[in-house]
Amino acid sequence: MEKISENSILYEFIHKPLLSWVLLYFLSTFGVFFKYYFNLKDNFWGMIITFLLFMVILSIFSIFQWKSSNEILNDNKLNWESMKYLLDYNHDLYYMDKKMFYLKFLIIVIFTFLIGINAGFLDKLTLVDFTNYILTTFGISICSLHLLMYDAEGDTLISDSLFGSYINIIIVFFLSILKFNLESFIRIFNIIMSHINDFFILSLTIILLGATLSLVAFTYNMILDDEEDSVVKNEMKSNGEKFFISTLFSMFFLVIVFLLSMYCTKSSILSLGNINFIEPSLFIMVNIFV
Repeated sequence: MEKISENSILYEFIHKPLLSWVLLYFLSTFGVFFKYYFNLKDNFWGMIITFLLFMVILSIFSIFQWKSSNEILNDNKLNWESMKYLLDYNHDLYYMDKKMFYLKFLIIVIFTFLIGINAGFLDKLTLVDFTNYILTTFGISICSLHLLMYDAEGDTLISDSLFGSYINIIIVFFLSILKFNLESFIRIFNIIMSHINDFFILSLTIILLGATLSLVAFTYNMILDDEEDSVVKNEMKSNGEKFFISTLFSMFFLVIVFLLSMYCTKSSILSLGNINFIEPSLFIMVNIFV
């Protein structure tokens, strides 16, 4: 087994999901572009078979890992140290081995591309259609990446497979809003731009509220006695960290909402009829919206 080095690009790729997400987005777009460019027909059964094939592959990896781990645990000849060593080795074999990483990532790449080319659309591709297909393919690929690549109980990896599932649920939720009521979704952005001063005041209030709660939690943590109030002290420290992280995420989210509102109001993105993948400026503009 050739374990992935902590100083290698692969290690960074695993522990920094943004890099893999960017690659998966390009693959999602390329899959839809490939189908559009070569005018491939809709294939409902192709989509179903692709999903079933991936679930079979995922089950095979899970069964083999469970079987090998179970054999180690049931071996009465092994002492605790030997058993722990073999379990760690078995874990690294499935999640930190270089060849296994290449194999799993190749499966994700093929799966993402197949989902993209099986995304159904008619001859006319609208903004809503394109957004739906890209976000659906992208969300499914992220969920699949975390289910296949990351250990649900691993503390050293970036997160467990549930994280990918949560991202997928959020994307599908907003996807349903875009698909069924795009006008109401865009109307929110227009309201923000027409009441931009109120939006800035509300944004600043939310950010200051999170920062204040974080400061209060950390201050209360400092005045507690280390020995007598250790449980409460640790809890307040955890609360302070969570409020601080919430503040950062609020800042990022509100900035993105403002930029998207300005983009939708100032650009001609909403007046588009058919989307032509061949025209570079139009293709870039639509991807910025997505």
